Amino acid sequence: MINSKYLGGIAFLILLLFLIEFTLSIYGIEESIMFPFFWIVFFIWILFGKSYLKKRNL
Repeated sequence: MINSKYLGGIAFLILLLFLIEFTLSIYGIEESIMFPFFWIVFFIWILFGKSYLKKRNL
């Protein structure tokens, strides 16, 4: 169950990236300050997501 939530979180973040990029491309914005923040959150989730879910389920 934890693995599916962990992978679901990764899938959600990837879909969020596509949504952000699509929205910014509509407005003609090529570079955004949101992009580095997204990757920071993404890698924090990859590194600490499973331990967070384990603590939350206890």
